[in-house]
Amino acid sequence: MPTTPFDPVSLDTFYNAAIANNLAVAVWRAPGETTAQAVVDLSGNAHSTPIDFGSSQPAFVVAPFVNHDNKSALRIEADVHLTASGIHQYRQSWNGQRQTLERFLAACHAPDRASSHNWYLPAAGSPPGRASTRDEYSQLIRSAIRFITANRIEKVVVSRMTETPLPAGFAPMATFAHLCAAYPRA
Repeated sequence: MPTTPFDPVSLDTFYNAAIANNLAVAVWRAPGETTAQAVVDLSGNAHSTPIDFGSSQPAFVVAPFVNHDNKSALRIEADVHLTASGIHQYRQSWNGQRQTLERFLAACHAPDRASSHNWYLPAAGSPPGRASTRDEYSQLIRSAIRFITANRIEKVVVSRMTETPLPAGFAPMATFAHLCAAYPRA
């Protein structure tokens, strides 16, 4: 059960505070909803993991259309979760995480301390992805459909990957807001 010991902050401020503190962050909006949510992983990294639809730990999982040793999915632990009702923390922070949490929350509540960087760079030494084969992708789709049917999940997005250079001045949160407005049911 999450606790709510923190004041609400804006989605932009939450995102910028995560980037300023080099923390993995995920932002999303559920289909048909008007309010977005976000999570931050206090370890600072998204963790490479096998795709596991049955995991009970709160997290955001990004599974691009690549497969490097069956660990192409990136898991962002939901150490801190922003909802319409405020910021929630799902588990007690240990010493290193407590300091990171304090820095993150300070940046959330002092937007001038947040990052001027719009994006973070991948970790050094990250292996390049390998595009999944058609059979691997089809198996992933079948697995997702079985899981959705069995567990009444509202949304699983399975997509292909392509690399595209970002334009100068790319603003992730502005792009997110534009896409939410353009596709309110997505």
